[in-house]
Amino acid sequence: MKKLGFVFVLAALALSACDPASTEARFGEGGAFTVQTAQGPVHYRSTNDYVFQKIFSVLASPGGLRAFMSNTTSVAWNEYHGTQIEYLAADGSTYLWYPGNAVALPGKWEIRKAEHGPSICFLYGPNTFNPVTGSTGSEWDCTPQAMYLFYKTSVVKGDIFHLSSGKVPFALPRRANLSLEEAAARAGVSGPFTNKVDWGAMLAADKAASAK
Repeated sequence: MKKLGFVFVLAALALSACDPASTEARFGEGGAFTVQTAQGPVHYRSTNDYVFQKIFSVLASPGGLRAFMSNTTSVAWNEYHGTQIEYLAADGSTYLWYPGNAVALPGKWEIRKAEHGPSICFLYGPNTFNPVTGSTGSEWDCTPQAMYLFYKTSVVKGDIFHLSSGKVPFALPRRANLSLEEAAARAGVSGPFTNKVDWGAMLAADKAASAK
């Protein structure tokens, strides 16, 4: 069996609360607002409140996060790791495109019950390590479902970068913040792409409809 050598693994960072400044930058102005719906007005205390209500509606649907994320390519960014792109297959396998890596890192994903509720968990392998914490990837690493979705900037259907082949289109630059569209353009992958977590666009559309 071919050894992967030392490749980098996504870390689940401990997040006690969402950063309001970061939220406003992604989703628009903060503060309380009201959205008109067919069932009447719905009041939100902040953009955080709106986004999490959208996320909770996903998690409450049949199959929840498993159904929502199966057979998708997703993008996340943070200042510690940079941009990470991952394909989650419906069979529980996953392929991570990590900054600086020349290959897609294979692993497994599943939904597990945890102390703070259902979480999405990942397992990569003993020959991998986390460059931020220095820990190996030989143990399951879990993140609460809502927090996992909150920090996703894009989720689109399919293995659009063919990461399940084990190859990556190019080495992602370290610490850079690339959107899915920017990565796709550089990889020569054409859209359009339907982003399932474009909460900002949903918020803008709901506010515009309420203003009519």
